[in-house]
Amino acid sequence: MQNKYLLKFVSLALLLILLIPGAANAGTGENRNNNPVSQERKRQIIKSIEEHLHTLKTLRAEFIQERHVALFLDVLKSKGLLYFERPDKLRWELTEPYRTIMLFNDRNVAKFRIEKGKMDKASVGMEDLLRGVLGQIISILKGDFGNSMEAYNMEVFEGENYLLRLLPKSERMAESIQTLELYFDKKTLNMSQIIIREPQNDFMKIIFSNQRINETLNNELFNLENPAYQTRAYY
Repeated sequence: MQNKYLLKFVSLALLLILLIPGAANAGTGENRNNNPVSQERKRQIIKSIEEHLHTLKTLRAEFIQERHVALFLDVLKSKGLLYFERPDKLRWELTEPYRTIMLFNDRNVAKFRIEKGKMDKASVGMEDLLRGVLGQIISILKGDFGNSMEAYNMEVFEGENYLLRLLPKSERMAESIQTLELYFDKKTLNMSQIIIREPQNDFMKIIFSNQRINETLNNELFNLENPAYQTRAYY
């Protein structure tokens, strides 16, 4: 799938994978301590992040997702686990409020639901789309930002964290997705947050924590027919 569809696909991926209904809008304030940088500093920051992510062989991280929609007052949250292994294995596992697993392995995808300790393989639906979106998430984790520059204007901010903000050049895409904001810890250069901003002040925020890098992962985590899992939700 072409990189020019990155923003749209990432948003759809998170909606389809996590299946979280809408919730309330509230100003996030993530930008308040970040200032725009010069072109030279921008190149330095992007290069350092890319170089760090290129060393990423495996990643295990916990995440909390918040879905905000302006029409509602409540923010619904979900929790989950992310597993990544270079070059192309990804597992996005939702553990709360219910359990699902989405897998990408060697250009193939699979989805599972877990209820009462029993795992069932589910119909993927829109397989080509999901293959594309999961592949784009892998591209972000690997730090492949270069191709995105052709389809997006990238702004870089520096403060407590580094912020890479991608704005679609296409007016048509901008009608669906306003910006994709990638936050990176200044000390570790690990991604700490993703915020997908949509029109009407709606947005989705994913916060990563307890990241474990370059540890050996059980290959059965990515098994497309019978992936390893624990019968109870865990962290």
